[in-house]
Amino acid sequence: MITWLPQFAFGASAKRLDDERLMKQIEMCRKMIPLLEAENDSLEEIRMWTGYEQRFCLYALMIVGEAITKRHIHPVDSRDFHRLWRDLKDAGVGAARPPWEKDVNIIRSHRSRLIAMDPERYKPLFPRTPEKMPVLWPQTLRTDPSVYRLRIKTEDIIKLADDRRRLPPWLYYNPDQNEVIVRSNN
Repeated sequence: MITWLPQFAFGASAKRLDDERLMKQIEMCRKMIPLLEAENDSLEEIRMWTGYEQRFCLYALMIVGEAITKRHIHPVDSRDFHRLWRDLKDAGVGAARPPWEKDVNIIRSHRSRLIAMDPERYKPLFPRTPEKMPVLWPQTLRTDPSVYRLRIKTEDIIKLADDRRRLPPWLYYNPDQNEVIVRSNN
């Protein structure tokens, strides 16, 4: 499961996705709803949205809206996302932006993975994107949700070791903390 964020704006991200990934996002978002409601943050994909559930709903609604525009789904298929949005709003959960939402390195990592999956479509859309970048997962700290760390999944850590994945020169992987750090002289 991955929440594709190749653009800073959720709607723009949805518009950039090819039809297959757009539809997979809808299914992924549906699977994430019960996990978010249960406050199950054991997966990186969930932890990045923990505390920012309304923003996740906004992302999901932008994905669904794009699929409706492209006539891939019927508007009635968006009711789960609208229900969660209302429930969160009724519970007083705000739509605060996660601190990682405008992190260019996350955007670059998602673009890089999309290019690897479909170079003909995505390379022209995202020129000057670092190649073979691992997907960076933001993980907000439970003690302070305004602070986050960038993480890499185990499969990408292995691929970093044998050069199937690469970090751009302005990023450094700290294996002791499983954390990607932005070099200070960036």
